[in-house]
Amino acid sequence: MKDDEDIVPIRRPPETIATVGGLIDETRLTIGVHGEDLDPDEVSRILGCMPSRSHRRGEPRPGNVPCWPKGAWLLSVEGKAPVGPEDLLSSLLERLPSDPLVWENLRHRYSVRLGFGLFRGAWNRGFELSPSALARVVSLGFGLEFDIYADTRRTEGRPMNADLEGTKEMFAKMVGGPPSILTTGAPIARLRSWETRSFTSRSLARIPPR
Repeated sequence: MKDDEDIVPIRRPPETIATVGGLIDETRLTIGVHGEDLDPDEVSRILGCMPSRSHRRGEPRPGNVPCWPKGAWLLSVEGKAPVGPEDLLSSLLERLPSDPLVWENLRHRYSVRLGFGLFRGAWNRGFELSPSALARVVSLGFGLEFDIYADTRRTEGRPMNADLEGTKEMFAKMVGGPPSILTTGAPIARLRSWETRSFTSRSLARIPPR
């Protein structure tokens, strides 16, 4: 027993494996009106505001790719935490007509889409939309689309790199933004909300790019 009493346990400080929870890191919300014969100037007059970007069918696209097959009128707002998706939704809707008939007439002619681009720099982030926010969306006849993007690079002591610039540039290119060069060699994963991944205490799983 004497030997056991002389043993001093080695106590190490707690190690942070991963930080979980919190608001989604960055959000971009875009409403898009699309159609083969779409005239962006006409849509601007109908909605009473100018787009963030627009194009007509047949106009050249950035890079060595075919011309735009359809016209588009796109209005975007974006922000970083603590500004969340609901804040951006309210900001966007304040700039647009609140009359459901305006949107009903527009949908008869074109495709209208309202979508979130959610950029996360850690493996566990979230947000919520209040009943009042959802009621406003429903009253205008919109559905909601969600695209979730993650930069899964790992560096020593950091489960996931918080630098989202490469992911944001890729997203901007997908929705018709200005030409950009991806500066990150990280695997970029496009995730679906119903997919789950398991993580161990020793390392975070790498999610393969799609």
